[in-house]
Amino acid sequence: MFRIRLYIYLIIFYLLFCLSLYSQPGNYRVFFRDKGPIEFKHGTSLYDTTFKLFTERALNRRSKVLPVDSIINIEDAPVYMPYIDSCTDLGSELKLILRWENYIVVQCDSETIEIINKLNFVKNVQPTANKLVTLDYNNYSMFQSIFINDDNNIQIYENCNDLDYGPSLRQAQLLNVPILHSFGINGNGILIGFLDTGFRWKSQISLTNASVQSEYDFINNDSVTANDDLDSSGQDSHGTAVLSITGGFSQGNLIGIAPNAEFILSKTEILNKEMHIEEDNYASAIEWIESRGVDITSSSLGYFNFDLSDSSYKYEELNGNTTIVSKSVNRAVKRGVICITAAGNSGPFPRTIVSPGDADSAITVGAVQPDGITPASFSSRGPRVDGKIKPDISAMGVNVFAGTLDPSNPFGFGGGTSFATPLITGTVALLLQEFPELKPWEVRKLLKTSASLSNKPDDTLGYGIPDVFETMKKAGIIISPVSTYKLNQYQRIVVYIASASPLIKTELYIKFKDRQSFEKYILYPTVYKYQYTADIPLDRFSNDSANCYIKAEDLENDRRLPYIETDYITIEPNTRHIHCGIPSSQTEEFAKDKTDAYLYPSIIEDYRDFIELIVPLKTKSDIQIDLFDLLGNKVNSRHLTERETGISSTPVEITNLSIGSYFINVSYNGKIETIPFIIIRK
Repeated sequence: MFRIRLYIYLIIFYLLFCLSLYSQPGNYRVFFRDKGPIEFKHGTSLYDTTFKLFTERALNRRSKVLPVDSIINIEDAPVYMPYIDSCTDLGSELKLILRWENYIVVQCDSETIEIINKLNFVKNVQPTANKLVTLDYNNYSMFQSIFINDDNNIQIYENCNDLDYGPSLRQAQLLNVPILHSFGINGNGILIGFLDTGFRWKSQISLTNASVQSEYDFINNDSVTANDDLDSSGQDSHGTAVLSITGGFSQGNLIGIAPNAEFILSKTEILNKEMHIEEDNYASAIEWIESRGVDITSSSLGYFNFDLSDSSYKYEELNGNTTIVSKSVNRAVKRGVICITAAGNSGPFPRTIVSPGDADSAITVGAVQPDGITPASFSSRGPRVDGKIKPDISAMGVNVFAGTLDPSNPFGFGGGTSFATPLITGTVALLLQEFPELKPWEVRKLLKTSASLSNKPDDTLGYGIPDVFETMKKAGIIISPVSTYKLNQYQRIVVYIASASPLIKTELYIKFKDRQSFEKYILYPTVYKYQYTADIPLDRFSNDSANCYIKAEDLENDRRLPYIETDYITIEPNTRHIHCGIPSSQTEEFAKDKTDAYLYPSIIEDYRDFIELIVPLKTKSDIQIDLFDLLGNKVNSRHLTERETGISSTPVEITNLSIGSYFINVSYNGKIETIPFIIIRK
């Protein structure tokens, strides 16, 4: 009898246990049949509501790749709120809303989800059954002792002169980044979205001045991406390190690849758990940062292995357009976003790429040793299941210098394709700063053509390590941001211009407030390679700012800065704005000692009586001026006695000169220079 009762009790206990499991809350995706009863077309409330979801920046980026009448579509429309309310009214808790696939993620028990599944507007429901894997390689080892430069109060946006990379130099050198930094090209104006474990950027010394525009925690649904009470210790360390590799700035310690870029941060992964909802977090984050107008996304995360309770992906399923994350990446790229992601750390075996590294449109990054040749043993290999080469390109992924969250040791060396990825992210930001018109697939193609294995790509490093300077020259003429400073009675304009073929025109056009049209100045090359300058008399500004733009032309292309015809650069007289990275030796020192004489203007299109001859004097000197026509006949001459050291400005009369070409011989400081000019009065 006792045994019978015990057996009955065990059966009852088992049934109660099963019932308790049955009623435990879980996470489910609820897919809807449509976006509601309102038709999606121009002029409807649904269209207008959808349009307002996007920033102007996002719409402008989309316009690069989408027809004017298809900037937004039904995928972009919001999930129909009455459908969502019907699900939450039944007792489910809303976790995520995903527009592109038209579903929500809710938390509820199995009884509730069965009721939801029977609603007539619900297409189907499924458990969230995917796992995210963080791609650090042995985390990263901290220095036991390292000198840290505490001088981090530099204004990183300008006037910080030469860059001291410290231990971060090699990772930048392999990509040929320092030459672009020395031009003042540092990611300014580019918006990058990061997806990772979390970001404690405010307390990392290389990131305290980072321009973080927005951040969101898709795990806890709040705007704090640093650790909170529900997170495990160190959850935000991986994301912080990754962000520092792109955006860090600490002289003598760490110079990120694009420190002047702007950032949007998304916290999508729970570090010490392998919850399947994390792939949905990722997809939701992609939608959010795309709508905010990001130019680039950077993801050092990947999906392949799942919890024991769920089946893992088979490699055959990583075909570029199956997983939630690969679909999200492909959709973002179609909308003009450049998506960069890690290949994974499951090497050296072949066919070990993780998703979304398999995505058709992703730029997938492998890892190489500091020698720039040897593949990192851990770097995941391709090919993709259909034979497509993956990874696409590679960067240094061993002994990468990054920021840590240890106050006593705020920097350390780390590795993994997750640390190679932000190096490529920053590199693409520099490229996009110079050539904002480039489409995502054009960027990927250009990077491949300049990479170290461009002629013989493989499934280990893809096309190899890109040379970003050569990539830019393949894209067109490089024109750096404009730097300017006061020089005696002039405002000096400094710009760096580089091209794959000889330059034939380098010009500055400037419009003063009291003038109706732009005036042309010649940008003259200096003794420093790629540097061009023009000096504008301060009295021309009338104590007011002026708008300008740069034009350059070589044997094959022409280029304008800013690229958009209606945009201009503002020049304020008597100010100093020198972009970070430009060596101090190439600014004031050069201006005082090494300038050549020049004429303004050198092309005369109006009926003025005089042009200006600007002569830099190292010491007090006489100046002899002789004007000749094209046949060598002297038209007039002038002698100036004992002019003082500095910039000498002298009017040259052209009142009676007819249309044609002329040149001036000017003698000063023991040398003679010949300066041509042309009159083309209309």
